[in-house]
Amino acid sequence: MSRYLDIAREIADVPSEPRNLEKPEIESADARKLSEAGWEPKVSFGGVVIWERPDTGYYVSEEMALRLLDRWTRSDEKWGKDKEVTQH
Repeated sequence: MSRYLDIAREIADVPSEPRNLEKPEIESADARKLSEAGWEPKVSFGGVVIWERPDTGYYVSEEMALRLLDRWTRSDEKWGKDKEVTQH
């Protein structure tokens, strides 16, 4: 048990790095596509960029955001602007 206390004390002595609350730099083409479609990037606690859904406000991974954006784009192409079926 004392080994666990030693590890806990070592961790407690490590200064935590301040989190960067600024928006992350958008570098990839996929990230630019999401940003142009209204998605907002945020750096998560693990340092990974996650994206806020414009319709719900929930955060998802970049991969999931791209899949949702693709699905919405294909749905819009199928239904057209007036919600009339243009393809089958």
